[in-house]
Amino acid sequence: MQTRFNYLYVADHGRFIGAVSLHDVKNYLNTPELAKVVIAEDILHDSIPVVRPTASLTVALERFGQHDGERLPVVNDTATKRLIGTIAKTDVILALAGAPLDQLLWSVHKRLNKRRVLTCLTSVKVERNQHALTKTASAC
Repeated sequence: MQTRFNYLYVADHGRFIGAVSLHDVKNYLNTPELAKVVIAEDILHDSIPVVRPTASLTVALERFGQHDGERLPVVNDTATKRLIGTIAKTDVILALAGAPLDQLLWSVHKRLNKRRVLTCLTSVKVERNQHALTKTASAC
């Protein structure tokens, strides 16, 4: 049986600094005294792989191979690491498998609505011959 890990991303003034595993947070829920004094920095995983919006799908899939989570943070560049979104392993696999564009768009749409993201998806462009997925978001 495979365990799925979910993470909350931690940013400092927009700069991605790591993630907190919900599995780790769960350990403190039954101990209210500890939950009051433990902060995100205490249980932060700072070696989470990231992808840039211009990364190929194969690069994204390689990064998922280094990570046990279902999503990866997307940062603007490796220097400033401004957190601009996430990408799901499922979406990468669907795109690599050549899923129809409408199915890929529906998958992205469902994830955005489910998570009540405060950005609007303005365009999704799939370039199958270059295996690149670019999502552009703008403020609502």
